[in-house]
Order: sequence, then structure tokens, then C-alpha cells
Amino acid sequence: QGILGFNYGARQVDRVRQAQKYIVGLCVGYTTLLFVLARVAGPLFVRLFTQDPVLAQEAFEAIKICTLAIIPLGVQYELVDGFTGIGQVRLSLPLSFWRKLVYFVAIFALPAAFGARAAFYAEPLSDILGPAVTIVVYFLAMGKILRERAVTGPDNSRLGGPGPQWGPFRSRQARLVSYAHACLRGENTSAPMVMLCPAAWVQRHAGLCFFLSKRSQARVSDTAK
Repeated sequence: QGILGFNYGARQVDRVRQAQKYIVGLCVGYTTLLFVLARVAGPLFVRLFTQDPVLAQEAFEAIKICTLAIIPLGVQYELVDGFTGIGQVRLSLPLSFWRKLVYFVAIFALPAAFGARAAFYAEPLSDILGPAVTIVVYFLAMGKILRERAVTGPDNSRLGGPGPQWGPFRSRQARLVSYAHACLRGENTSAPMVMLCPAAWVQRHAGLCFFLSKRSQARVSDTAK
């Protein structure tokens, strides 16, 4: 999230895409390792809790079923956390909730329809439907989000606000950056300094805000004289 958020804040959208490719690969590699360990080292793990061979065999079978679709879960982890990292909680929260909802419904519906042992299949079902919907949403939304993030201002300068999730603040942030450019050019601008901006934007542009505050103080001192 830190890597994606930093590059998203810097409008390095190509780096966001590149980072996501690497992170997806790492997550899928990790879940693949867990898939293999569940089948190779599962009996060793079960023996920590029981020495009964019958119960141990039942537990091992349950582990294999629960981890049946764990590999696609690596994609779910990256995409959902990636949306969170770039401030798109309006997407990440419903996608995370969707997977939990599938599991919650399946854990009651499957035993009712197919018997008690079918409850173990609720986990792989949610591990398939969750990533499937997440991937669809990612391809439908991520391109637009990054394109809007990379938009430049009318003077070919980068707008200072965050992505489309801060829509109400975009105009204020653009005016703030325009005011900074006017200050740098030495123009006697009367743009107001008191503007509402999201805390995350202020943190990413602390240097600009510090400069503007000092410039404003200087203007006030000059006026007083």
C-alpha cells in the first residue's frame, strides 16, 4: 500500500501499474506456497492437536478442501489492498465485504443443500467468487482512475489534488497550485490563502503549504508597513 500510495500521490501511474504486477506475482507465489504446504505439511500440523489417526485424517481432508482455491486469493489480496492504498475505499470495502458475504451465505446454504461436510467448501467458493468479481471491477475501474490521476492542468502543470475520490476539493486544490505558481512568478495575486483541503493532500504537499504560509505572512507584513 505504501508503494502504490506514494507513486499514486506523485502521479506516477506507470509505476503504479508496474508495482501492482510485481505485488500480484509475490502474492500469488505466497498463496501457491501455502497451497503446497497445506498438502505436504498438513499432517504434521494436524499432529500438533491430535494423535487420533481417524480424526487426524478428517482434519487433513478439511485442510485440503479449505485451501483448494487459495491461489486466486493472492490476486484478491493485492487488488483490494491496492485500491485501499490509493484511497479508493469506495471500491475496496465493498469488494472485501463481497467475499465475506459469499462465505457467510455459503456456510449456511451448502450444508442445508448437500450435508454438513459441504460446509468446508464455503471457503474455496468465496476464494473463487471474491477474486473473480474483484478482477472484473479492477479492469473496469482502475484504468479510469489512473487516467484521471494523470490529468494535467491547462498550463501543462500537474494539478495538486488527489484522485477523483476528492472531487469536491479538486477546484480548490487547482486554485491553490495556481496561486503557488503566481507567487513563484512574483505576481501580486490576491488569491485567498484559507482553503479547505483534505489532510492527505496537505501531507503530500507539505513543502508547498509551508511555502504558501510563509508567502502569505510576508504579504501581510508588507501590507501592514
